Amino acid sequence: MEFWETYDNPTFIQYLDAANTALRNKLTVTDTTAAATATTENPLTSSNDVAVTTNENPLLAEGTDSNSLTALADSGLLTGDSLDIAAENAKNQARENPLTSLLQPNIYRTADDKVALAPGPVIGYSLGKDTSKVNEYLSLDYIRSNFPKDVKFLWSAKATDETSNVYALYAIKMQVGTSKAPLEGDKVNDARQDIDQNSSPEVSMTMDNEGAKIWKVMTSKNIDKHIAIVLDNYVYSAPRVNGEIPNGRSSITGGFDINEAKDLANILTAGKLPAPARIIAEDVVGPSLGQESIQSGIISIVVAFIAILLFMVLYYNTSGIIADIALFFNVFFIIGVLASIGATLTLSGIAGIVLTMGMAVDANVLIHERIKEELARGKTLLKAVEEGHKKSYSAIFDSNITSLITGLILAYFGLGPVLGYATTLNIGIVLTIFTAVFMGHIIFNFALKRNLPLRFTTRLSRNNFTNRNIPFVGKRKLGYLISGIVVVIMIASILLKGFTYGVDFTGGRSYTIRFDQDVNTTTIREDLAATLGGTPPVVKTYGPANQIKVTTGYLMENDNTMGSDSIVNQAIYAGLKKHLPENLSFKDYHSNYQLLSLIHI
Repeated sequence: MEFWETYDNPTFIQYLDAANTALRNKLTVTDTTAAATATTENPLTSSNDVAVTTNENPLLAEGTDSNSLTALADSGLLTGDSLDIAAENAKNQARENPLTSLLQPNIYRTADDKVALAPGPVIGYSLGKDTSKVNEYLSLDYIRSNFPKDVKFLWSAKATDETSNVYALYAIKMQVGTSKAPLEGDKVNDARQDIDQNSSPEVSMTMDNEGAKIWKVMTSKNIDKHIAIVLDNYVYSAPRVNGEIPNGRSSITGGFDINEAKDLANILTAGKLPAPARIIAEDVVGPSLGQESIQSGIISIVVAFIAILLFMVLYYNTSGIIADIALFFNVFFIIGVLASIGATLTLSGIAGIVLTMGMAVDANVLIHERIKEELARGKTLLKAVEEGHKKSYSAIFDSNITSLITGLILAYFGLGPVLGYATTLNIGIVLTIFTAVFMGHIIFNFALKRNLPLRFTTRLSRNNFTNRNIPFVGKRKLGYLISGIVVVIMIASILLKGFTYGVDFTGGRSYTIRFDQDVNTTTIREDLAATLGGTPPVVKTYGPANQIKVTTGYLMENDNTMGSDSIVNQAIYAGLKKHLPENLSFKDYHSNYQLLSLIHI
């Protein structure tokens, strides 16, 4: 968190005017060149592109058509007539004022319906979707040369109000020779939300001795001016200095409510952060999809459990019941351990439990097959059970320990779903060794001591794989040839085509959307490509035929742009409109049709 001095809007307008003029002249020259050569390779030279942007920008409803903002600023007033721009002149307006058509100057109407430059640190306003374009313009060398060398442009952290998507741009004064702020958040001892003498919310702030000295100098230099409070290069507040503050105790008042005051107090108490915090992955799951996920997870566990129980009984007869009992305890212990450590059960965790059940059955299959081999050699049932268990231990331990090593690596390096999967998998592997090897052996001994009938085959499995002779070794040369061809094809495919990385690696957004009727993914992909631009999104059926998953990297190159999430949502909504009920609002679409969103940055 940082405190910065700011430029005042009335004094900065001359620089904004000069930048607007420079950009206009540059675009005029390049447009002339483009017309002569019939090329439009540079997006900044396309007058059509500027015109489209302008027509879409509602801020242009009251944009000035003057060629010189400075002249109007010097006069102190702008006429109301100059703001009434007809729609058919929007294209010309964008050409005349390419910068200020996207960055609306900070102006206001007077009582006599004239327009004046507003005081304060805000030099302009822009729609969230236009902030990246404004940043692009302001970063151009021939544009930067029109501004003071010590200026830095920062956007407001929030839109100007809850309903708009308009953000304010501040001109911050840098210190000569350094990029360090004059005062940083580590000098703030405390900040809290309070109530002033007029019963209005305020923020009380105290600084340490060093911070108080710096704060005294800053406030004495900026009386009746504004100081910006900045966190992660976004301006959260820019209060006006009413007088010198000598003791480091300050009160920040303004037109904010109690919640906004609490938020500002929290920002002030955050101190100096070593690095900006960025959301690298965000999941937003709707309640309907969340409930369905719970139901699907439970159903998958129950179906897998029942299927395994039936298989063991149908294939191994009464001995399969012993394996089923061991499997029941395995799942019971897994759920118990997860509950004991306070682990959160996720869909990936459920997948780990289902895989564990399969591995537990695999251990029981090895034991039962060994017992059958010992019985075939003529050993007694008691002896066969003992030898079967002993001879299967090595295979069971080898397979489970190698899986455990992999699971531990996943748990150490994995995040999110990978970590959830690895956690349940590792717990399940340890419990599989315990239940299949030790508990299963105990149950066998219990049954043998009470002379319970134990059979290891049924009519379906009695003669399976008996006296089967498959000449694997004799066909080894053919196997080598086929394997070699497949390996070469795979290597060539990797080298020539490479991999298509998902949003986990490249950054992007995924949305799960449900429709009232079944939809065609190809048609939807084409419709969304027209509104999202760039690379067509990946559209796949996700569950039932009326539910899809849309993955796109649209606007990820500008992931820090304020309002980019909203822009992408609006673009997807526009592309899906014809597949949605007629006159369905964006709010209703977002609440009832978009079930989940996932963001990876």
